[in-house]
Amino acid sequence: MGGREDVNLDVDFFKKINHSYGHDVGDEALQVLAKAGTLITHESKLFACWGGAEFGAALLGADAGLARTIADIPRRCLVQRDFEHTWCVKPIPFTVSIGEVIRETGERDVNALMRRGDRAKE
Repeated sequence: MGGREDVNLDVDFFKKINHSYGHDVGDEALQVLAKAGTLITHESKLFACWGGAEFGAALLGADAGLARTIADIPRRCLVQRDFEHTWCVKPIPFTVSIGEVIRETGERDVNALMRRGDRAKE
């Protein structure tokens, strides 16, 4: 296994959520996505906010197929509303986009990796 599968997730149309519903609701959407990310059960996962409405997951030893399956866990959780969360303001529906990339051995530029993850979503 020469690389590591990385997954890039972000809230679709996040600026529109903030402008339409307010920043408090936008913040809660990020909290819900973070909760959904905790459902990733891969033993070597790292799931973290990368900035704004973007999150990344590092899945050491996962191939593309396994990463796709793992990345689909938070997406399905959000679609099915299968999570515990008491909204402070009001619940809003939102979707996420997911892009998977493989970090090659020796590759160290995380920003480039995240940009590739963004392009993989298109």
